[in-house]
Amino acid sequence: MVEGLYGWNFSNFDAEVGYVKHRGTIFIGTWDGFGNAFLLSGDPGYLAVMRQQLMHFHSRKKVVDGKTLIPKMYGDPRGHTYSGKPEWYAWTEKLNLDRWTELYLWSMDPADLEPVPKTGWIGFLEGLEPNYPARILRRDLERVRNRVQAIRDDPTTPDTRLPDWFMHLNPSSSRNLASLMTGAYLPSVIWSVNFRLRYFDPERRRSGVPPDVGALIGRMTGDSVTVTLVNLNPVTPRTVVVQAGGYGEHRFTQVEKAESGAELNGSFITVKLEPGCGARLTLGMKRYANTPTLLHPWDR
Repeated sequence: MVEGLYGWNFSNFDAEVGYVKHRGTIFIGTWDGFGNAFLLSGDPGYLAVMRQQLMHFHSRKKVVDGKTLIPKMYGDPRGHTYSGKPEWYAWTEKLNLDRWTELYLWSMDPADLEPVPKTGWIGFLEGLEPNYPARILRRDLERVRNRVQAIRDDPTTPDTRLPDWFMHLNPSSSRNLASLMTGAYLPSVIWSVNFRLRYFDPERRRSGVPPDVGALIGRMTGDSVTVTLVNLNPVTPRTVVVQAGGYGEHRFTQVEKAESGAELNGSFITVKLEPGCGARLTLGMKRYANTPTLLHPWDR
């Protein structure tokens, strides 16, 4: 495995910057591989390996000057060539919260949520920040405006800038919207996208919600998800297919709306939304019950 050679203690002098760099790959080598394995198999044993790696670090946390620190490396702090007694080093305030959040959303084990602050999107799902969706989407719209303006004001010319110059001004801001709609956690580095729900437009035969349709996941548990679907079009009905999981890997077991409900046994349902109407659905599900597929619902 990568970690045996290029992870726990790969620290070496980087002549380009003039100091020792700690090139830990603990969560690059294992996280994507084991995350994909769990997605494909539903075997919680893959999560156990990832959890153990996180606990290796967090069990050694310490507080220095009021700051909680954990190590990111283990071995000889003088370089990647082992000599002498190994030790934990390269202490950092980065507490792997992205990894804990991903782990929790895969396992839905409350113990995996304990290290994660109950703020932002997680706070919203826990019922603690009801205004989060509106606040974060307003912030993203402001980000789009600011970056577009920065592109317009940029003083460089094609002859004076590198081809990738505008990457830091990319106005795309869809990460939070995608999380709110699909229940997928999208950190800065994405390994495997584990959606709780995915949407399809059956009339246009494509992935994604139909025009004028909005979706918001308000709560997720280990065996259910609550989603609000709304048709903003005042005159035309819309039909949306809601799939259990990004690749149909989950299975719906029931649906509840207001005072009514029905038993289900499939990986997708079709919902018709009348003009200007919407509903909050609580969908029971058995997670990781199906073999993942790339086929769209109408091709199965």
